[in-house]
Amino acid sequence: ASISDLCISPQELINRLGEYEHYCPVSLTLRNELVDCSATTRTDYVAEYRGRYYRMAGPKELQQFLDDPERFAPIEPRKILPAPNRRPHRQTEAETKAIYECLVLGQQEFAVEYRDKLYFLLNEGAPEKFMRQLEKYWNIRLPNKLPPP
Repeated sequence: ASISDLCISPQELINRLGEYEHYCPVSLTLRNELVDCSATTRTDYVAEYRGRYYRMAGPKELQQFLDDPERFAPIEPRKILPAPNRRPHRQTEAETKAIYECLVLGQQEFAVEYRDKLYFLLNEGAPEKFMRQLEKYWNIRLPNKLPPP
């Protein structure tokens, strides 16, 4: 059931998070996307199932979870999260300046760290897209030769 109308403290929410922690199990199961829901403290899209809390990316994902919670939070999960040190996390501009002095492409304010590498992305929406579909983007190889200007 949804917990949006219950009085749940932030600490209780954290203590009772399911195996997907702050990631949306619906997005991971259906689209193989890692959608981090930790940025919000609201519980509008949080459901309780088997005594554990599961965060969803939005109202559509919440409804899908409520319609079939066993599909998205089975006793034996079909999808598992990467290890904590293998998950992406946002970097602030101050954190990236401490590591690199000069980059040509991408913006420091849109940096993401993943697998001990920094990725400087183009705009505000790019980090979200990158973090949702890591396997699609993280290991892309640049051409050995750039085309002429």
